[in-house]
Amino acid sequence: MQNCTTAKIRRLTDLSGTDREAFNKLVLKWRYVAARDDLFQEGDCLGHVSLILSGWAYRYKQLEDGRRQIAGFLLPGDLTEAFVPEGYEMDCSIAALTPITCADISLKAFAAVCEQHPAVQQALLWESIIAASIQREWMLNVGQRVGTERVGHLLCELFLRLRRTGLTEDSSFVLPVTQFDMANALGLSHVHINRKLAELREQGLVELVGRRLRIPDIAALQAASFFNPNYLYLDKSAIRAKAPTWLTRSEVDRASSDALPLGAPPAFCEPFCDSGQTDGSPQLKILMRPAEVRGRAGLSLSGTYLK
Repeated sequence: MQNCTTAKIRRLTDLSGTDREAFNKLVLKWRYVAARDDLFQEGDCLGHVSLILSGWAYRYKQLEDGRRQIAGFLLPGDLTEAFVPEGYEMDCSIAALTPITCADISLKAFAAVCEQHPAVQQALLWESIIAASIQREWMLNVGQRVGTERVGHLLCELFLRLRRTGLTEDSSFVLPVTQFDMANALGLSHVHINRKLAELREQGLVELVGRRLRIPDIAALQAASFFNPNYLYLDKSAIRAKAPTWLTRSEVDRASSDALPLGAPPAFCEPFCDSGQTDGSPQLKILMRPAEVRGRAGLSLSGTYLK
């Protein structure tokens, strides 16, 4: 189970054996959480984060009358939070979708490993950026796509995220999400979800047998759902080539005023669109070497569909 996690963060930066070992040492004690039980509740003050080792979980917000909105799915290898200070108060709840095994990691131990192993911190920074990118895409999905597109988009995302960690078989994967869960995630009724899944099956875009979902032609489903995979940052070579380099104090003093301040939290390092670009491709503004300060280092990923 540890191998799944290190494989996920190793795809973002070239972690050495020492870095991987340091991260794995954080995973000391595992615990089991039954399906539908909460890992965290809104308002909890955190002294630890949890690493999902097996099973699926989900973030959610709930109104006093019981109406619930699922705000994201957590898959094996995902952290409940990547960068939070000790004592951080949860603004949402996290529950197990299936029976899960997770490891609770002390925030103090987490901070110590990140300080001693910058490559681990860098990889986790990327995970934080990707999580924020996924959240923005979910807002677009619920706000602008029609029902069939919403369902297809979610299935594309889950398939690619699972494939990234080796949890798919050819073009299929086990989908434990019920129609009620999907309704709560996509802002539709479960009756509507049932109809939209039927439409996707009739069009030959998905096949569902029990809990196993098969996507015969991922490019076709992406096209039908207006799915652009760039927000998942799947191009690991591009990410590695443009990995951020933190500046020393002396370098900051010599740098242009365009640079970010030393020790700027990860929230300052997020995608933006350069007004000089015409293709709208995402960029990343980060702390750069002095020679690069006046430019904008980062990455520009292709928006073409996966083959």
